Amino acid sequence: MWHEAIGGRGSNEIASCLYQKILNLLNNVTHIITYSDTCGGQNRNINMTAMLRLVTANSSTLHIIDQKFLLPGHTHLECDVDHTKIERAKKFSDIPIMIPRDCYQFVRTVKGKKPFKVIEIKQEQFFSFSNLVSTSLTKKTVDTDGNKVNWFHIRWIRYEKVYGKLQFNPLPINPQKKQDLLSLLPLIHEDCYSFNQNLKTSKDAAEMPLINSDFSSDEG
Repeated sequence: MWHEAIGGRGSNEIASCLYQKILNLLNNVTHIITYSDTCGGQNRNINMTAMLRLVTANSSTLHIIDQKFLLPGHTHLECDVDHTKIERAKKFSDIPIMIPRDCYQFVRTVKGKKPFKVIEIKQEQFFSFSNLVSTSLTKKTVDTDGNKVNWFHIRWIRYEKVYGKLQFNPLPINPQKKQDLLSLLPLIHEDCYSFNQNLKTSKDAAEMPLINSDFSSDEG
C-alpha cells in the first residue's frame, strides 16, 4: 500500500509492486504464472511486459513467467474478495483513520482465513520501466506469420530465459593432415588405428577421398 503523494496507480507502479514480489520469492521458484484482468492501464501494457522480461532475464533461478489474462466478463479474482472484506470491515469498525499509516494498520486487523500482510511501498521502490521499452523492446504489430497483432486480444504471454548452450565437440583438423596420419597407420600399433580414423575434419574433408592404405608390408 502507498498514498498518492508517493506514487500513482499506473502501469509503472503496478509493475514495480509485482517486481518487488517476484524478487522476494524463494530461490527454488523456477516458474511463475500470473492471472489478472485486462486493464490496460495496470496489467496488460508494454511497461509490465518490459518488467517481466527484465526479471526473467536477470533471475538466476527463474526460467519461465506466464502472464495470463482473464476473459472480459469473467474477471473475478481472489483479490476482489479481499477488497470486499476490507470494505465490509470498515463499516463496522470504530478505528479512526486520520493518515495513511492508520489505513495500513486497519487492513492488518481485518480478519479472514489468513491475516493481511501489508507492505508499505517507499517511493524509491517505484521504477520507470518505460525506459526499457525504448532501449530493449520492439513493439511489433505483426506476428512471425505476418498476421496483424491486436494487443488487446492477447490472452497469454510467456517470458522465457534465453540460454546459451555450449557443445564441446571435437575440433576438426586439416583434411590433408588426416590423410597424412592415415598413411602412417602401418607404422603404429593396431590399437591406435581408431584414434586416427575417427578424427573429424571439415565438410570439405568429408568430400575428399582418403588414402586407401594397405596395412601389409614386406619386410627385408
